Amino acid sequence: MEGKRAEFEILFDRYKDKVFRLSLKMLGNVEEARDVAQDVFLSAYKSYDKFRQESAVYSWLYRITVNTSINALKKRKKTFSLDEPIGNNEELKPIYYEPVCPKPNPEKRAEIEEGRDRVRRALAKLPKKYQEAVVLKEMEGLSYDEIAGVLGVTKDVVGIRLFRAREILRKELKDEVL
Repeated sequence: MEGKRAEFEILFDRYKDKVFRLSLKMLGNVEEARDVAQDVFLSAYKSYDKFRQESAVYSWLYRITVNTSINALKKRKKTFSLDEPIGNNEELKPIYYEPVCPKPNPEKRAEIEEGRDRVRRALAKLPKKYQEAVVLKEMEGLSYDEIAGVLGVTKDVVGIRLFRAREILRKELKDEVL
């Protein structure tokens, strides 16, 4: 029992930030994301003995995170949306506010923010299965194999979903310079 706990503490320390960021990206709410992350690790701890290691640990955790986040969204009767403003919470700045240029002037900042809003709205219009694939690939930086493990599909299906999502986004954002 003590060995399981120590092993799980290592797993928690390694993946807590990734689980939180993924749930935050799906939910758009810091408090809900914290609750989901806590639920994810509680669920993972309870079922850790049953984990067969057929996939990587983070793929297993990401799948739990995606499912738990989707359940949280269903509870508040919303669809997966990246359209909601996330706010100016200081702890989110390293995750969401990458500087595009050293100190953009106010006009440039407004232009950048407008572009981000258009991308968020376009992502929110995608079917959920495409949104998941895009978030895991473009925001979490997972490989096709890792995404396949998280979503429980083949690598080819991941490729198809990302291709179709990009086609939809390209049409939606045709006037946007990315």
